[in-house]
Amino acid sequence: MKKVGTVIIGFLIVLGAMLIREVVAAIEMFGYSFYKIMSGAIEKEEMATFVQSIVANTDLLLFISAVGMCVWIVVFGILYNKSRKSEGKALFEGKLTVNRVLILCLMGIGLQFFINSILGSLIKVAPTLMESYAKVVKTLGMGNSLTSLLFVGFIAPIGEELVFRGITMNYLQKHLSFVAVNIVQAVFFGLYHLNVVQGIYAFVLGLILGWIVKKYGSIREAILLHMAVNLSGCLVGFIMPEKILENWIGLGLLLMVSICLLAFSGKIVKMEEVEIKMIDMVE
Repeated sequence: MKKVGTVIIGFLIVLGAMLIREVVAAIEMFGYSFYKIMSGAIEKEEMATFVQSIVANTDLLLFISAVGMCVWIVVFGILYNKSRKSEGKALFEGKLTVNRVLILCLMGIGLQFFINSILGSLIKVAPTLMESYAKVVKTLGMGNSLTSLLFVGFIAPIGEELVFRGITMNYLQKHLSFVAVNIVQAVFFGLYHLNVVQGIYAFVLGLILGWIVKKYGSIREAILLHMAVNLSGCLVGFIMPEKILENWIGLGLLLMVSICLLAFSGKIVKMEEVEIKMIDMVE
């Protein structure tokens, strides 16, 4: 029962974080609407229509989401820092080397290529399943604007890692084994995206990000990997010809490239783990 209670509390942490974002978004939208009413730009009767126009405005909606995520970063950043200090740990473990950054970037690109090869296959075999996902991609802009690039590529990874691999994972691992913790936080991360397609690959990504936190001892590397995945997702439309995703041969080649990148970067991460353990033993 204690383990079930731990999972429930972990879920409530995520739910609380999502509630904070929704409250901040509501304050922003109604605050902006009130400002427009007070300035005489719109009438009170037009407020509902004006709010709907905000929701339909991709850039404005992204800005609202970004502000909510910044609140996450501040609130959960403070909580994460306090939890690390209470455990006698530094905010981040060890030094961040250029080689490590490059390896995490390669892993991020490999993950994005893997995701694209799977999504390309789903478009062919289950086009109706991809409709809701396509709407989400359209809403986010996915690299079509600077706002999208900043939010998806930088702000969201920091906020999400603080909540899922930071506060939530840190709480869960006090009462559960790492395997259980990693699966639970990955499930939460998948459910958080509120979309079947996104939820599935977010779950897989959550497992890998949890593994990275376990290997390096803090969320810094997970944030970098998350950024690499999201940024390569934003930029993939500019660097990858559409024809690759339109035929099975192209999708197969993309899958093979992704597996090679993931295998290579994963091996380097494991080698780094051995080096970290050796350094800890010497110290």
